[in-house]
Amino acid sequence: MKAILIELLGEKHSVRLPDFAVREELYLAWGETLERPASAQMRAYCAILGLCTRLGDRAKVSYRECRFDPLEYGGKMYSWLVGEKKASPKEITSAAIQIVNLISEGMSPREKEVEEKENFTAPSEGTSTGSASS
Repeated sequence: MKAILIELLGEKHSVRLPDFAVREELYLAWGETLERPASAQMRAYCAILGLCTRLGDRAKVSYRECRFDPLEYGGKMYSWLVGEKKASPKEITSAAIQIVNLISEGMSPREKEVEEKENFTAPSEGTSTGSASS
């Protein structure tokens, strides 16, 4: 996989996607914020930036200490990014949406997987499936 870089705080940052469970938590948290106030969506974006780049390490924000709650973690990252580093919401959104797109690619089935499911046919009645019957 080609290295993906995002720009934030006047620097380029490599994207390192976390394990599937964390990516799914981030994706679901982001999706849930779409119907909520912009501040909730900004927390989701900041969580994505903190957990998918080294920014979380630099901010000294621990996902574990936030009880693995993406929006709580995102709030702490927001305080660091905006309060201390003076990032703008536009800059945060622009960087985070690139990572959301990467994460979302892994959340939906690939075209090949869909075709395999569509072409699957269950064994017909009376056909041996290799199991012994008594």
